[in-house]
Amino acid sequence: NWQWSAGCGADAAPYFRIFNPTAQAQRYDPDGAYIRRWVPEIARLPTRCLFAPWTSGNAELRAAGVVLGKTYPRPIVDHAMARERALAALATLLVRNAPVAEQGRTRAAPGLTGRHGQHRRNRTSRVVP
Repeated sequence: NWQWSAGCGADAAPYFRIFNPTAQAQRYDPDGAYIRRWVPEIARLPTRCLFAPWTSGNAELRAAGVVLGKTYPRPIVDHAMARERALAALATLLVRNAPVAEQGRTRAAPGLTGRHGQHRRNRTSRVVP
């Protein structure tokens, strides 16, 4: 997962896929067993609160013995905001690097390819994610 999220693995994600560790945990560990084992500081939280403890109510945090900023850190970034910021920055690069005739059309940034180094194209020869 680290290589995938960093975009440096053998099968790196397209630029528009921003890794979301919270959604990933909810999808592949819906009961929170992994988190409970490796992050004992929040193991007593209800499952619905386990994936994003900072969104839990004070009563739930208190009952589980969690003090945000002391026994468990607060988030460093707001994931939704960081995702939008990254996509906006990438969109700027796409427009800046596109030939004048193609500016405004969707295309892959230099170095961004599909599986096995090949761009997949549709009938209008635009890159398809």
